[in-house]
Amino acid sequence: MLFLSPLGALVALAAGLPVAAALLRERRLGRLREALGLASPGRGALATALAGAAAVALLGLAAAQPALSRSRGIAERTDAEAYTVFDTTRSMLAVQHRGGPSRFARARALAIRLRDALADVRWGVATFSDRTLITLFPTDDRGLFAATVDQAIGAGRPAPGARERNATAIQTLGDLASNGFYRPRVRRRVAVVFTDGETQQLDAPALAARLHNGSVRLLVVRLWSPGDRVYDARGRDAGYRPDPGSGRQLAALRAAGIPVVPARDAAQVLRILRRWLGSGPTATPRRETELAPLAPAAILAALVPLCFVFVRSRR
Repeated sequence: MLFLSPLGALVALAAGLPVAAALLRERRLGRLREALGLASPGRGALATALAGAAAVALLGLAAAQPALSRSRGIAERTDAEAYTVFDTTRSMLAVQHRGGPSRFARARALAIRLRDALADVRWGVATFSDRTLITLFPTDDRGLFAATVDQAIGAGRPAPGARERNATAIQTLGDLASNGFYRPRVRRRVAVVFTDGETQQLDAPALAARLHNGSVRLLVVRLWSPGDRVYDARGRDAGYRPDPGSGRQLAALRAAGIPVVPARDAAQVLRILRRWLGSGPTATPRRETELAPLAPAAILAALVPLCFVFVRSRR
């Protein structure tokens, strides 16, 4: 057991002074009653003082923030790495209903869910619009991954390099195969792309060939509905309308051997990833310490003597 704030125990010492004074006072009163020949009122006052001391001690313990620590090795695959790749164009702000989560917010949640389901694989974060960029190289640190997904990226972050009505270029995902996204020794290379599929014209066979040459397997998760809308900060319709022709581009991807799965079918996404990643050798490059805080239990325990003191004082 360790104490995260050991100086917090000084609270108990400071608060224990009145308790010590009460005990000293009771001792003096006992001597006075003995000298005057008065009967003792019993041990009720002493019990009350001891209960108060116990409550103060427990609260002081809670202030010191005790915690149980457990260290464990983090096993990670040495033959596999995966990326979550986010479409950061404006259309990813679209929602299915006013006030609902955006396409990008849903993509974030699903990315973290996939990472947690396949925690032995190192996961990285990338974005694409009219170019594909690395935000976080693959890591086994869950907190770092989640913080990057939640805070470092978003619709329009990073912004496209050129101002175009449709800045999404799925063709640029071929960069995953050639621009140092994966470590050279990694054999199983996977990328999960979150997009609405509203892309510029693409050459699906050329993209598939480029990914194959780099040993990268690409899975497209589509977040799209014909009723999706984009609203501004005042809740007004911003004029965005989903492109009904985007399905043809994604059909071309399927024909080229790149799976396209709707976001609502997360189970299928996970099945495909498990099949692609399979099993492989692992290593334990670092250890992770988990803390179980005990302060809440100490506070609850302090309620028992405090209730006793309250009842005695009412009597």
